[in-house]
Amino acid sequence: MRSSMSALLVVGLCTASAVAAAPDTETIPAESSDATRVKPELLKTDGAATRGSPSAAVTVVVFSDFQCPYCARGSDIMRAIENRYGNKVQLVFRHNPLPIHKEARLAAAAGVAAQQQGRFWELHDRMFTNQRQLDRASLELMAEAAGLDMGRFRAALDSPATEMAVAADQEQAARLGARGTPTFFVNGRRISGAQPVETFARVIDDELSR
Repeated sequence: MRSSMSALLVVGLCTASAVAAAPDTETIPAESSDATRVKPELLKTDGAATRGSPSAAVTVVVFSDFQCPYCARGSDIMRAIENRYGNKVQLVFRHNPLPIHKEARLAAAAGVAAQQQGRFWELHDRMFTNQRQLDRASLELMAEAAGLDMGRFRAALDSPATEMAVAADQEQAARLGARGTPTFFVNGRRISGAQPVETFARVIDDELSR
């Protein structure tokens, strides 16, 4: 199912009430002034799942939803960025489960629980591959396949602290105006929706040239 979805949903954005077409170019273009950037302190990586070097010249933060079909495409974009730029870019994942996706909040909690065991990205990949199977029983099967301690995983799923972690990411998304998923920030410059990889490359290359 995921492969056919990705072929159809090349560019798009899930919102709280609908699925919308995203613009063909980034919301903040490469020639934008630094005054248009989101302030770095609003995009802290503390507590988030990351890949790549923390000292990388470029940080890409994504606010994502495990049940959003465009976010599955967004995960492929992040992988393509990592393959293309290596340690020049750090990737940061933040949760923004939308109310239109009934299993998204539980999936976000599962992501937090997996991160506590250092297995976030393993479960991340499985959840995006199986977006139609994000009920609790399916998440537990995926967590077990990802090598998690199941006692700790189940306890974390039921923990108020896990819910607070998801809510904190959502609050950050709201402060940044990231109302749809996926929403990316490349060194603070917003790209809305599952844009073509070249859209990201133009902005990343511009940041690396500074």
